[in-house]
Amino acid sequence: MAEIFTPLPTTNLTNQTSITANIDANFSEVASLLNDVVSRKGTSPNTMSSQLDMNSNQILNLPSPSTALSPVRLQDINSTIAPTPAILSGNNVYTGNNSFTGTTTLGTTTLGTTTLGNTTFTGTVTQAATTSGNTSFTGTNTFNKVIIDGTTLGGLSGNSFFVSKTGVDGGDCSNPSTPCLTITYAVNQALNSFRGNADQIINIGAGTWNEIVNVTGTGLGGGGILHFIGAGSGLTSWNGAPGEAGVLIANQGAYIGVHKMTMLGEAEADQSIIYAQLGGIHNIFEDMVFGNCFGSHFFCEGSGSQIEIWSPYTILGGYTATSHATVTSNGLIEWNPTFSTPITVNSGQSYSQPFITATVNGTIYHIGGPFSGSGGYTGPSYSATYNGVINNGSGANFPGTGTGTTANGGQYAG
Repeated sequence: MAEIFTPLPTTNLTNQTSITANIDANFSEVASLLNDVVSRKGTSPNTMSSQLDMNSNQILNLPSPSTALSPVRLQDINSTIAPTPAILSGNNVYTGNNSFTGTTTLGTTTLGTTTLGNTTFTGTVTQAATTSGNTSFTGTNTFNKVIIDGTTLGGLSGNSFFVSKTGVDGGDCSNPSTPCLTITYAVNQALNSFRGNADQIINIGAGTWNEIVNVTGTGLGGGGILHFIGAGSGLTSWNGAPGEAGVLIANQGAYIGVHKMTMLGEAEADQSIIYAQLGGIHNIFEDMVFGNCFGSHFFCEGSGSQIEIWSPYTILGGYTATSHATVTSNGLIEWNPTFSTPITVNSGQSYSQPFITATVNGTIYHIGGPFSGSGGYTGPSYSATYNGVINNGSGANFPGTGTGTTANGGQYAG
């Protein structure tokens, strides 16, 4: 409580002695009270000797803190303290312009989906494996670094499109609540919206698709990647259809990535699954499974054509194929050193050609994870002919019950 000054009363103005005494006493009391008043001018002493209660009132116009003992304003705290890493689980919908500057973890959810629209992630984004809930990215999303099921993807950004067995081929497929029905339709929408170097992301839901897609690079604008992302290798199956040499073809400079699905090529004689030609480039990412086909799982031909493998995958058992990987006419198939986890080769496989084939100046460069599994595979392990080169830099043997061979200038090193 503030100090209260009560002056001595003066009742007898004719008594000079008493008047003087009262005035002196009052001034003395005032002087004493002034010693306990805080000075606005800063005259010393100017310190508090007990706590000051503001009674819920604000202290206004505080300066920016300049020393270790300066008072801190709310705006100073918000601008200097790093945000807590975000963990997104359950039903989360971000439809506006969102910015996540810390490390963001997108967790597995059994309650629903997480939708992020027009979102910028400047930290690391981790997407855990998912069984029932999925994370969808709508609008334009920018990622500095993405980790999906343990596989790191750099610079995944761009527009998203959605494919579902309950969808309809109409509109632009960019809203997960109104997906399109076919992969082909979604690809056409993605090619129509390529801008600069932005990636395009086609999210394929659970179910089986019998389609062939031939992507020509001239429709890709500035060279972004066209990503095909399934709901998981146990949920999304892409089985191909008659009419093309490959199920998914990267043609004339097209740049494609595949993730999280099972792919087969059993609809056409000699049909391969992943097919690169005339400078087209394929990227094999996380959680991929390859099964029965009448051609090769990977087929690459032509100068500048490439198939790049960035993550371990599984080869199903109990089926036949011409070969696992075939490269010809100056093409390149490369298992990159970004992963050391074994590639799973299940039992009961029969190949009419070698497991790995390089011919007519084609190159196989295997420096990634070894092939491992339950075996039971029949067929030669490799063949290098007509100046084809197989560089088995990993030192791990290719599967096969027959010995690998070289002929007509073909070379094998490993």
